[in-house]
Amino acid sequence: MYEDSIFDMRYTDILQNIPKLVKTFNKNGLVIFKELHATEEQQYSILSLFGDVVGWNPNSQNGNLLKNWVRYDETHSVSIDLREKFGPHPLGEQILIHWHLEHVENEVPQVGAAWNMIKNNTTSPDAGSTGFVNCCADNLLPSIEYLEFLRRTTIMCTENPGWEMGWDSATRNSILIHQITGKEVLRLCPLGHTQTVISVDGKPPTPDDQKLMNEITWWFLKTVWDNTNVQFWWNWSVGDMIIPDLTVMAHAVKNGFKHDERRFIGYWAFGDDYEKRMSSQLKT
Repeated sequence: MYEDSIFDMRYTDILQNIPKLVKTFNKNGLVIFKELHATEEQQYSILSLFGDVVGWNPNSQNGNLLKNWVRYDETHSVSIDLREKFGPHPLGEQILIHWHLEHVENEVPQVGAAWNMIKNNTTSPDAGSTGFVNCCADNLLPSIEYLEFLRRTTIMCTENPGWEMGWDSATRNSILIHQITGKEVLRLCPLGHTQTVISVDGKPPTPDDQKLMNEITWWFLKTVWDNTNVQFWWNWSVGDMIIPDLTVMAHAVKNGFKHDERRFIGYWAFGDDYEKRMSSQLKT
C-alpha cells in the first residue's frame, strides 16, 4: 500500500518532476520523500510548486508572503503533557495524536502541508510513526444508505464533555467533492465528537436523522481507528519529508517518544479563502 508514493529523490529531481509527483499525490493523498534532508527554503519551495498545480496557498504567485504565517515547529510536547495528565484515548493505547482530519470543524481548514523531520532520536522504529487513512468514499466504502444520507446533510461538530478543545465549529457538508479529483470525501470527525445534523435536504433534521448520523459517526470512528486494511503507517527517519492532502487524509501519531527526542518543521497550505483565516487570527 502506497509504495508508489515513496520517492528517493534529491531536491533538483523533485523540481523537474512536479507534474508526476502531483499525479501520485492526487491518486494516493500523499507523497513521501525519503531522507531528502531538505532545507527550510527547499521545503517551502516544494510546497509552493505543488500549490501552483493543485491550487493551494502558498504558491509561486504569493512567494514568501505567507511563509512565517504557515510555518510551525513541532515536538508534540503539548500532546505528551496532555497524555501524561489525562491518560490515553480509550480507543487507542498506542496513539499520542488521535486520529483526525485537520481542523475539519473550522470554516477555513488546512488543505495540505509539508512535514520535514529534522530530529528523530526515538529508541523504537515505530515510536512517533504517523498513520494515514484516505477518507474518500471509494476507499472507506460506506453503505449505500450511509452515503446517500451524507450527501444530503450539513453538520457541525459538537465537542463531547471532557474533550473540549475550544473549537470554533462551522457548518459544513458531510461530503466534500474534491476540487482536483472530483471524488467524494467524507468530512466527519474521527475523534468521537458528536456530528450534529444541521439540515437534511435543506430542512431541519428529525430525531431519526440525528440517530442515523450518530450511527454513521460510530462506523466512521471504528473504521478509521480499527481497520488496519485502510491504514498506512510511516516510520520516520531524519530527513524524511511528507506532503499530505489534508482534505483527504485522516492521520494520527503513535506514542513512544519523549519531549526532546523528535522535532519536525511544518508548513500548512490553505485554499483561496486563507485570507479569512489569517485576518481572524490576526484580530485575536
